[in-house]
Amino acid sequence: MGTRPRTNGHYGGTSLKGLRRNNRGFVYRAIWDLKRVSRAELASVTGLHPATITHIVDELLADNMIVEVGSADPTIGRPRLQLQVHAEVAYVVGVSMTREAVSAALIDLGGAVSEVIQIDGLDLAEKQEYTVNRLRQAIEMLLEGAASTGRNVIGIGIGFPGPVDPATGQTYLTEAKGIREPLSFYLGARLAEYFKHPLYIDNDSNALALAEQYFGECHNVHDFVCINCGIGIGAGIVCNGDVYYGPYGNAGEIGHNVVDIDGVECVCGNRGCLTCYASIPAIIEQVATVLPHYPEPPTLNYIATLYREGHERVIEVVDRISRYLGLSIINIVNTLAPEVVVLSSHLEQLAPIIAQNIQVQMRHNLASPMHEHTQIVSSRLKYASLQGSAMLVIRQIYTSGSFHIHSDAALSSTK
Repeated sequence: MGTRPRTNGHYGGTSLKGLRRNNRGFVYRAIWDLKRVSRAELASVTGLHPATITHIVDELLADNMIVEVGSADPTIGRPRLQLQVHAEVAYVVGVSMTREAVSAALIDLGGAVSEVIQIDGLDLAEKQEYTVNRLRQAIEMLLEGAASTGRNVIGIGIGFPGPVDPATGQTYLTEAKGIREPLSFYLGARLAEYFKHPLYIDNDSNALALAEQYFGECHNVHDFVCINCGIGIGAGIVCNGDVYYGPYGNAGEIGHNVVDIDGVECVCGNRGCLTCYASIPAIIEQVATVLPHYPEPPTLNYIATLYREGHERVIEVVDRISRYLGLSIINIVNTLAPEVVVLSSHLEQLAPIIAQNIQVQMRHNLASPMHEHTQIVSSRLKYASLQGSAMLVIRQIYTSGSFHIHSDAALSSTK
């Protein structure tokens, strides 16, 4: 594990070799973003000379990173071959961790998800060894399956349910009374004992933001925030196209923002934290109190159904939850002025309901033009956590146009 050097963003000098490498990454990104594109169109959108485009495309074809496909319009004039990323030339193991479960899958370079493994009944806080061993087993199963079918796995990406220090790779869980208790070992270093693949670990909210940036609601959006509601609440913050981490990797820990100074006591020792009202366990608990005859804790989708059917008590609870979450989002909008705020798919069918409520709340509580320029939306991605974790690896290829990526979990925040 190394440390990430701090760089001065005002300077960008590079050698001729570096310039060629940058151009290659630039062309690969354009093909990846546009899905299908001709050489002439590449020259137009990148501004590179057609001869440069030809040289780089020939290199990418030779390296099997892109493929030629049929003409976009074969009926007019001479057919023009289109270029697209060779998504199945390589795969990534994407892993999403919560405190209670692990899910993992094989994901190709285009984000397609397959071979999903789900392991429940875990306890990361109290049974770290057991949880990490089960995580390792899930990765091993996917690697063995990929090898048996000839699929080339080039890296492992993991979304972790807590801060990840970008300088050291240290993983943390936020515990009671506000104390940050690290795991008894560096998770990345421990997994590196078993796997030779490049390994990237990042906070799960940052991984969700990457999923939305590359596959979801925020494609081509430069400034947005992804709200991750689970057992706790976090935010993945993207500014000018890059995830913002803060110096210690703990930016976006909004779950303990106080939304009611006289509210219920939180496990952190404060009162009225957002997590007490808008985390998934808190949502279910609050709705359960108005459904005394319902034998089981209501699911999020059942809550959404009752809301749409006009259940007055459920509407009252969900609207109150929306106001609390909306208060934090309004503060985020006032501070960062994002173009979009995305509610994660973990809220299931309740997400679009809460998003619409908050959009209305913003119109009443934000001055123009803030409320006019910020959209509150819900994620459409079924596998956002897995795709975002995979993007921790894939974005290394996306930016370089090369399979030669380094293995260092401490560099999980490298762009």
